[in-house]
Amino acid sequence: MLPRRPRGLRPPFAAWGALLCLVATGAVHGQELPTRPTIAEVESRLAGLPGASLEAAERGAAEAAYKQALESLRLADEWAARAADFVRLTEEAPGKLTAYRAELASPMPPLPDGQDALSATQLEQERAQAAGNLTVARELIEKLRAETSTRSDRQVNLPGNLARLREQVTGLEEGLRGAPPPEAEPARAEFVRAAAQRAALRAEITASEQELASYDARQELLQVRRDRAQRRLAIAEQALDYWQRRVDDQRRLDAERAALEADRLRQAALRSPQLRELAEGNQELATARTEANGWVDRLERAGRDLSEARAQLQELRDNFRALRRRERVAGLDQAMGAILRIRYAETLDPFRLRRAVWTTQGDLAKAEVASIEYGEQREGAGDVDAELGRLEAAGALDPAARAVALELIETRRDLLDAALLDTERLARLLSDLDFTRRELQRANSEFREYMEERILWVRSVQHPLVLQPKGAAALAQWLLSPTRWREALGASANDLLRTPLDLARVLLFVLLFGLAWGFARTTLSAPAQRVTIGLTLRKLLRSAFLGAPPAGLVILAAWLLTRPPAQVQPAVAVGAALQHLAAGLFVGWLLYSLLQKKGVGSDLRWPSSVRDFLRRHLRWFVPLKVLCAATVTGFDQQPTAEWSDSIGRLAFCAGEVVLLAFLYWTLRASSPVVQSLRERSPNGIALRLRPLWYPLAVGLPLLLLGLCLGGYFYTATHLERRLLMSLLAVVVLAVAYGISLRWLLLARRRLAQQQIANLPPPPPAEPAAPPPEAPQAAEPADGDEVEPLPSTEADPQPSVEASQTQGAPEGASDSVEAPAAPRPASVPPTREGEQSTSLERDDALDLALIREQTGRLFRSLAVVALIVALWLIWDDVLPALKRLEQVQLWPTVDWVEAEEQHYPALERTVVPSAEGATPGAPADHAPTQPAPEGDDVRPVPQLTPVPALAPAPSEPDEAAAARVTLVHLGTALIVFAFTLLVARNLPGLLELALFQRLPLDAGARYALITVTRYAVVFFGVTLAFRNVGIGWSSIQWLAAALTFGLAFGLQEIFANFVSGLILLAERPIRVGDVVTVSGINGKVARIRIRATTILQWNGKELVIPNKNFVTGDVVNWTLSDPSTRLDIPLGVAYGSDVPKVKRLLLELTRAHPLSLADPPPAAYFMGFGDSVLSIELRVWIPDPNAIPIIRDDLLNAIQERFAAEDVEIAFPQRDLHVRSGALDVRLVEPERAPKPPGGA
Repeated sequence: MLPRRPRGLRPPFAAWGALLCLVATGAVHGQELPTRPTIAEVESRLAGLPGASLEAAERGAAEAAYKQALESLRLADEWAARAADFVRLTEEAPGKLTAYRAELASPMPPLPDGQDALSATQLEQERAQAAGNLTVARELIEKLRAETSTRSDRQVNLPGNLARLREQVTGLEEGLRGAPPPEAEPARAEFVRAAAQRAALRAEITASEQELASYDARQELLQVRRDRAQRRLAIAEQALDYWQRRVDDQRRLDAERAALEADRLRQAALRSPQLRELAEGNQELATARTEANGWVDRLERAGRDLSEARAQLQELRDNFRALRRRERVAGLDQAMGAILRIRYAETLDPFRLRRAVWTTQGDLAKAEVASIEYGEQREGAGDVDAELGRLEAAGALDPAARAVALELIETRRDLLDAALLDTERLARLLSDLDFTRRELQRANSEFREYMEERILWVRSVQHPLVLQPKGAAALAQWLLSPTRWREALGASANDLLRTPLDLARVLLFVLLFGLAWGFARTTLSAPAQRVTIGLTLRKLLRSAFLGAPPAGLVILAAWLLTRPPAQVQPAVAVGAALQHLAAGLFVGWLLYSLLQKKGVGSDLRWPSSVRDFLRRHLRWFVPLKVLCAATVTGFDQQPTAEWSDSIGRLAFCAGEVVLLAFLYWTLRASSPVVQSLRERSPNGIALRLRPLWYPLAVGLPLLLLGLCLGGYFYTATHLERRLLMSLLAVVVLAVAYGISLRWLLLARRRLAQQQIANLPPPPPAEPAAPPPEAPQAAEPADGDEVEPLPSTEADPQPSVEASQTQGAPEGASDSVEAPAAPRPASVPPTREGEQSTSLERDDALDLALIREQTGRLFRSLAVVALIVALWLIWDDVLPALKRLEQVQLWPTVDWVEAEEQHYPALERTVVPSAEGATPGAPADHAPTQPAPEGDDVRPVPQLTPVPALAPAPSEPDEAAAARVTLVHLGTALIVFAFTLLVARNLPGLLELALFQRLPLDAGARYALITVTRYAVVFFGVTLAFRNVGIGWSSIQWLAAALTFGLAFGLQEIFANFVSGLILLAERPIRVGDVVTVSGINGKVARIRIRATTILQWNGKELVIPNKNFVTGDVVNWTLSDPSTRLDIPLGVAYGSDVPKVKRLLLELTRAHPLSLADPPPAAYFMGFGDSVLSIELRVWIPDPNAIPIIRDDLLNAIQERFAAEDVEIAFPQRDLHVRSGALDVRLVEPERAPKPPGGA
């Protein structure tokens, strides 16, 4: 018995109650299954839920279940419709097969005979329609290809899907049979949802079975449809080619007629001076269309180039699809490797594609500019009467001239219309051509990448290593045949003589080689007047110019040998070998020249023992290795694989043995190379890592030898090429690093000489002690004449802080108008007993620090450049590097399975024009041929999840974008480390490369360096965070929170930060300035972004927040003028000759070398003291840092001179007055104190 229904549900569910009774009855018996509920019934139940007396959770669960049931029922209807489609297609297949076979058996429709008189506009419309038909035909081809691929995948996957679906249906039916009669509304809703889901699954099973049966019945029809589509494509291509020729011919014919008409009118206008200019202009317009490389020629050439580019792009995509389909079926077998090598050799040259894109873009810009110019001219040429009036205003025209003028004006208008139409069409064609060529460039790059990732890991050898006697005889006959070589030389000579321009180019190259040789032997070999970095670069250029002509002549001969299109194969192989031989010997010559006596290596201070050792081994290594490599290259260019697999492999193995011997002898522990490293840096990283790189260097040739002998000959050759490129990169970076150190050494020497030249002479009274002798630099190798390097490791005149005067006499107080300052480096050296300070003078450069920073920066840059170079060389070869992208670090640490790599440019099927229209067709013209009918089958139905039951939608693209892998982390760490490296070592490089050439003081240099350093850190950290997915959108909330926090808790830090920026921008104080802030005197040592460091005269460093310098009172004694006044108070005894004292003081002051003459020194009689006559000496000095030294010098000189001139320096006096008279003296006995009680 069914449970009592709620009162609100009784009226709308009377019919549904009977259905539930049947379901319950079936469930009780356990045999019958519920029938499929209808959509109307479920919608009725769903509409009655709002009035039911249910809890909110129960109502939500029931509503979600009913909605899911509705989706399942709609899905079942879609599957049923799809099954009906497949039944219909199966029934129609025999009739279509017969009709399509009859169409294929019929002859192809003939093209028009060309006798119809069509105008240029009509021809253009026909051509546009043919282009549209061709596009439709190509789309049908791509559609059938996609259908074939989809059908294959479905035929493989459908049996497994059917088994899974049947299991799901069985599980649902068991649950429905064993379920008790539903009582509550949520249970009934869930019961209905299960019944609807069962109906959907059964409908899907039926549709899948019909789909499989339809595929089997229509297998032959699919192939016939593809043949029919290929036939239609051929017809469309022929039609387009025909109408394109008709359009080109008509356009050229119209242009020639217009040119003849313009020439006729020009002849008629010669009699009238007013019409001559107009006639010549018309003639130029007509000629611009018909001349060679005119608008008509450019249109035809652009059309041909566009067709060729599209054909190349389509061929690339076809080859890619074929290779990928074969890889999926058979994998990377040996046959696949042979196909990959053939396709790789047939790929287009990336440089030529890039140059073609640049050329197209340039032609497009010219066409657009010409179209604009013609349009502007056409705007004023439409008013015939106005043009005629302008001619008549210039001079009277007779009736004949008037008629000619009218005809000229109309002809000009027609010529401008034609030229404007030509340039607009050309711009559209070139736009399509530019788009297609860029697409071709991307597709070619992707195709090469696809093959490079697979081609190296397939065996490439099919024949034994040892060549059989029969094969050796055939090789000798093929290579040494006199007939073939006579034919080859004759073909090369005839091909060169047929093209005089190429012959002139060959002669020009020979002349240039001769001039380069002479230039290297004379100008570049001339002795240098002085030692500069240009001398080293000139030696390097001389070596290149001496080696280039012989190598260039050999390469030129090889090019001439391989230039003829139908050249015999022995000549092609020998030419390729000669090119490789010349290039290898040229590189070997450069290496040998670097190591010669007085060569670049000696300038770079490479040890002579190392250079002699390497030069001795290069004599045998370079010829043998280059000869083996050239042999491998030559045999790779001939068509017989047996010879390459034997002789080529033997030559490669010999080359690896030579390379192994060279690396072993040059890198072993007892070699001069390793001994030099041990002497220069016994604990250096190179020696510490020798157990790692030495086995690697020796093991790589052995690995390549094993690969070659194991049959991976192609892989071994490519890996060896990258190994040699790596060695060459190491040599190039070593030379570049040495040249940079050479430049650093010469720059430091020049700065040291400038500093010594700018030092003032020492004072005559106390001559400065000579600076210590500079340490001798390393002995120049091989007679390297280098100027001696001045001592720059320590300042020859260090700055000194003068000690404060202790126990000064009265009247000699420190009353000055500037604070006491440390002694600058521009004054004489400190005397014994004076305290020195670590702070240098303002304009002095710490050359030792600059050398350290710049050297560290150059070393780091060299290491980074080497890492980048090795990565670029080996990245495409080692797939293990790319597997780092599968190590996911965020949002979870996981190993992401590699997905099938996509190649967008190769996987696209249709190449649309740049404007989305058929190239060359009018905008309102569309192809009239309808697209052929295909298989009208509904797509696979998809279940739309109910929001209450479905999980959150996933966005794979965004998830992939937000994923952080090990590659991202490594890149971020490299960027971050490089940023810190540059920010740390940038000051030294800026000093040497830029600031020494600019009129900047120390403060300006410091401000620029600080701002540049902060900018480098900011951009580097931003880039590093961006690599790990932390952009502005991710941290803007953090920035808002920080801004809010700065407004309250961090306002002082923020104020100091902004104040630091103000100090660096406005520069009220600079590094080296003498300042007084908050009663503290000192010298500015550093200005940071938060605080500034003041060096006090007692050597203590005081850190002051930047806010104090902006909001407080600051006295800058050296802001605009470093000169200041020193006041020295003196006192002489009463009775002294005051004018004489003043004269002596002025004489002593003027004699001091640091006393300024303008303003002049002065001495003033200040007044009468208690025991002295007060005199004050005022001296202007160039720098407040000199105050202690000048005061000390002047006081010593004053004491000696006053003693010599009998001028008494006053000392404190006090008068005592004693009064005289009778004294009354009395003796008084003191009273005795009483004894205490009980005392003795």
